[in-house]
Amino acid sequence: MNRFRAALAKNLKRARSEQGLTQQNLAELCELSTNYLATVEIGGKFPSADTLERLATVLGLKPYQLFLEDGDIEGFDRKELVTRYRERAQSYATDALERAGQDLISSYDQNVKKANNRKKTRMKNNR
Repeated sequence: MNRFRAALAKNLKRARSEQGLTQQNLAELCELSTNYLATVEIGGKFPSADTLERLATVLGLKPYQLFLEDGDIEGFDRKELVTRYRERAQSYATDALERAGQDLISSYDQNVKKANNRKKTRMKNNR
């Protein structure tokens, strides 16, 4: 099975499930046989452009969205995509804050050492 069939099969199943539709429901709404839809969902057949358009319309998608692969920037569910990016941003922010905190502590420690060295030098010079 090629990439396009695999992506179509996966995305069709996912979108259908997210809409709470059975294969039979979707097939009826698109005026297809349930067997044909099942075969498309396992990658056994590739639908015509007209059928792809009907499927996408019933599922509330644009036809190209049926061919998106994992990792593509645009996803089915914007809420899911926003959540994923928010989590990633929070992770980056947490990492950045940790690094900044470590840098601050390191800088503080260096300044304390320098101050102690200056103090020791002054004490030696005052003897």
